[in-house]
Amino acid sequence: MTSSFDHFVGASEDSDLERRKLSAMSRRRYCAAEIAAALRRHVGSVKRMAREMGLLLKK
Repeated sequence: MTSSFDHFVGASEDSDLERRKLSAMSRRRYCAAEIAAALRRHVGSVKRMAREMGLLLKK
């Protein structure tokens, strides 16, 4: 059963392209805010994605 909240922008699943870009940018030592701007995501979303992928982000 899905709720109407599933249709908000933040509810979408992270795409493979976003994950690859996050991984590449973290290897190049970009900070979370810079990665978030490039992906057009909130900083918290980027930090969550990185944590799920086991990546360390520069502060």
